[in-house]
Amino acid sequence: MDKNNIVIDANSTEDALRLGARALGVKNDMVAVLSEQPLPNGNTRYQLAPKSESADESIEHYLSFVERQMQDFEIAGIVKGMSKDDLETRGVLNAEIAESEHGHHRVDRTFGPMQFSENVEYQECDAVLTQDEHWMNHLENLACITEKEILVTIRGIAKQDVFKRFIDPQDKHLVLNQPSKELFVTISGDVAGRLLLCKGRLLLLPRDIDADLLIHNISNSMLATGDITPPYGEGKPLTLDKIIDLLKARGVLFGIKTQAIETALSKSLADRVKMENICFARGMPPISGTDAKVETFFSDEVGNEDFTILADGHIDYHRKVVIPMAHKGDLLARVSLPSTGQAGMDIFGNMITSPPGSAHPLYPGEGVRTGTDEREFYALRDGQICMNLDTISVLPTYQVVGNVDYHSGNIEFDGNIQITGSILPGFTVRAKGDIQVFGNIESATVETGRDLLVKGGIFGTTQIPIKVGRHLVVHHLQNASVEVEGNVHILHSCLHSQVETSGEFQCIEQKGTLLGGTLITLRGAEIRHVGSDAGTPTRLILGQDFLVRKKIKEAQTALDFVNAGLVKIENYLAPLLAMLSKQKISPDAEQSQRLKVVIDRRKELLAHQTLIKNRIQRLDRSANLMSGVRLKVVGSIFPDVKVQIGGVPWHPESELTSVEISLDPSNNHIRAVHMHHL
Repeated sequence: MDKNNIVIDANSTEDALRLGARALGVKNDMVAVLSEQPLPNGNTRYQLAPKSESADESIEHYLSFVERQMQDFEIAGIVKGMSKDDLETRGVLNAEIAESEHGHHRVDRTFGPMQFSENVEYQECDAVLTQDEHWMNHLENLACITEKEILVTIRGIAKQDVFKRFIDPQDKHLVLNQPSKELFVTISGDVAGRLLLCKGRLLLLPRDIDADLLIHNISNSMLATGDITPPYGEGKPLTLDKIIDLLKARGVLFGIKTQAIETALSKSLADRVKMENICFARGMPPISGTDAKVETFFSDEVGNEDFTILADGHIDYHRKVVIPMAHKGDLLARVSLPSTGQAGMDIFGNMITSPPGSAHPLYPGEGVRTGTDEREFYALRDGQICMNLDTISVLPTYQVVGNVDYHSGNIEFDGNIQITGSILPGFTVRAKGDIQVFGNIESATVETGRDLLVKGGIFGTTQIPIKVGRHLVVHHLQNASVEVEGNVHILHSCLHSQVETSGEFQCIEQKGTLLGGTLITLRGAEIRHVGSDAGTPTRLILGQDFLVRKKIKEAQTALDFVNAGLVKIENYLAPLLAMLSKQKISPDAEQSQRLKVVIDRRKELLAHQTLIKNRIQRLDRSANLMSGVRLKVVGSIFPDVKVQIGGVPWHPESELTSVEISLDPSNNHIRAVHMHHL
């Protein structure tokens, strides 16, 4: 099939031509049907191709759909990664910086109007040289001139013009002389050195150069750095005392690093190298004062009490959740005094004050007062203690007497909610704290930031899951869906429900039955009976974090969206690029700019695609907990139950009793061991 041909499934020729025109970037009447093939679903598969048209019309037809264009050179550059930006990024278009090539020593006596004296050597160079050791090494074989020796004679040019035309601006040692009534100018040097001719201008580099010190980067007052240039020839070296004097002359009085300076001086002199960015002095930054500390007289985390063994041998888990509560007048917290910190000093000897610590890191919120010194915090009423950032509060519990129904309306509360009746179908209850329901939850929306305790059951919430920020304790579940970030404790039974928990699942008291539905738990489960002899499908997935799976699902949705966008762009872009390449057609400037926008957008989507794929891979690696996850069945587990631990499937061939099921890491197989053997 020709690469310009496309295949469209449609229920009519008209629809096929319309869709084909959009995909090919042409008008409807410019699409030809090559073949038709009926499909089992009643549609027809059409093979389409663009009709031949003029080059200009083809370009504009495609671009009317693509809405992005560029010049022929830019198209090839972007597609192949050879655009100006790409080449500059790779350094292809950057000017390479290479070491200057210097000419040989010259003994020519004339250079333009300049007449060089006998025995005067000079060297031509294309670069302006600096007086450091690197350039001096290139001039060691160039003969030195003596002080006041006449080097060059220039005739017929005024003295003031000689400086402008023949003396390098960097030069500091060439001297011009014009004998009285003579029409020529002589040039000599006030020091012995080597003569250069840089781009037609004279420059005298002294033979002996003293060591040099450059101090920089002292504007921030905390750091002084600089460069040490070694002496050349018989030039004078720097000493530690000289450098310290120069630093003091610049106002640097504190934090002078004598050891670092001595080390740099020694290396510069021994190796004849320039030492750059030496730390000459460093200030002492101030140490900030510490904030006041908060001592609390309660636990701001909800904890777990040990279970209680009742007289009849049963285990009572009803008081497992412990919520921090306060009584009126209780001391809740005490704040210490902040420290003042330690002052610093900059390199100029100026003291830098240190900021003191914050004196009030804790503030009284609702239901809390401070003592006379404002450092102690007391409860004004009974209620739940809540720490929210830097505020401590005692929140009351909102109580609904009876049912949540049309009389009460929907309820949202920042603290705890207590409902003496049931939550009826269609109503919503949300709390940032705990929710306690004495009755049932019936097809309602319930979200809690912490614990949910239901003395009755949860029914018919499969469409909208109950969301629990920490632990769930409920008598029974039936046709329900719950998402719990902590542990799930069911007192009686869980029937035909969807349970997802990032903690442990427990259902061993009373009937203790898990029948039908799906249980997904990260930390394992302990159940009395799983499944039944009636063949009811029941599924358990252990060692999987449903919260991570939700993030993977969200990322996959985003990836699907990006992929769809790429497909749309490619459907329009690929035929256009193929046509431009095949027919060697160059779009105009406006069209080129529009095409470039499309190609840039494709690059961006491809980058997004890679990022999202990497995120999904990382999340997938952390979604499963492989070791230490166990299913304990104290009663029976039936053959209708399917178990998956760490992605490994298993199901019992027959009814098993009192077994512990886990993943054997040595062979990645699931094993069921009778608990009497453990």
